[in-house]
Amino acid sequence: MANAISIVKSINPMTNKAGEYLHQRGVAPHVIQGGIPGLLNAWQAFVESVESKIPTTSFEYLNDLDVREILQGVQSQLTPDQSKRLDALDQEFRSLVQPSEVPLVAMNEHQDGRSHWWYFHSLPAFVS
Repeated sequence: MANAISIVKSINPMTNKAGEYLHQRGVAPHVIQGGIPGLLNAWQAFVESVESKIPTTSFEYLNDLDVREILQGVQSQLTPDQSKRLDALDQEFRSLVQPSEVPLVAMNEHQDGRSHWWYFHSLPAFVS
């Protein structure tokens, strides 16, 4: 049976470092298989759901924010087009939420409002 790294390498050898990061981080196999394109699609779907104010729970909302956290870990592996797409999605997300000094989740000493800005905003009203 193939492990997650060999699955990623067989899908796209250009995603080796990203696939290894995802595997080491312990993300689900379908996330590894989707790679960077799948993560970008998931972040886009989340941003669109925020824009549409689709009701959700705080657990699901925070889980979806973790997609952006994972993208941060593979950001150096993005192609120029993927970087532009991520920047546009980030700009759209920022326009939809209210910044906050207090993060939505606990931060460690290496995380702050500049490096992990997506966690530093108030929960939108449609999140229960």
